[in-house]
Amino acid sequence: MPDPAPPRNLFFPLAALSSVVFIVTILALVAGVFGDQRAPLAQLFDRYAGRILAGEVAAILITGFLAMFVDRRESIRTQKSSKPGPHVQQNQG
Repeated sequence: MPDPAPPRNLFFPLAALSSVVFIVTILALVAGVFGDQRAPLAQLFDRYAGRILAGEVAAILITGFLAMFVDRRESIRTQKSSKPGPHVQQNQG
């Protein structure tokens, strides 16, 4: 019977989603430079661009580090469970 699939690490997709949101925000900021300065989105970015970008960078860093931490913990757990116990003979010959 094959081993069941390990649980998925949900932090990797969250890190990717955070990165996509960051890129879209940067592109919107660049587009806002060439657009109408009186537009509501341009005014929002003028007022809160630093905070929005800081929050997105923090989200990328947090989800990225959590993804790596969970992945490393699962790798160590898998390695420990696959090692033979001390009662199993190494040389059978």
